[in-house]
Amino acid sequence: MRGIYQNFNALKKSEHLDRDYRIEYRQGASGIAVIAPHGGRIEHGTSQIADAIAGDEHSFYAFEGLKDLSHDLHISSNRFDESTALRIACQAKIVITIHGCLGNKSAIYIGGRHQSFKEKLVDILKKQDWPAAFDPNPKRQG
Repeated sequence: MRGIYQNFNALKKSEHLDRDYRIEYRQGASGIAVIAPHGGRIEHGTSQIADAIAGDEHSFYAFEGLKDLSHDLHISSNRFDESTALRIACQAKIVITIHGCLGNKSAIYIGGRHQSFKEKLVDILKKQDWPAAFDPNPKRQG
């Protein structure tokens, strides 16, 4: 999915907080941050998944599209530079980002380089009846 903005400063010049997008966050004490940079109507369900994983223990952040054409608000993860998200990520020892993808089945794919953490996360999600599995696409493994 490609949006029309290269970074957050470009987005906020044209879009309005609490009308076109919303930022939700809370600080946790665990040293783990769970971030949904494409929440709300950009990648449906990612904010809720991030919130559920974070619980009360971990830090949580979601950038949520509120308008009908929220895919316009999609900023590539490598360019996502909203200041609260960056602050939360810099303060964390481990950062988990939650992303959506198109398809006909519900699935949560866990990727990244931290193998033991991925195994724990898949186990926790499965115990809560979430359809979690290791990401089958090696290009997304970080």
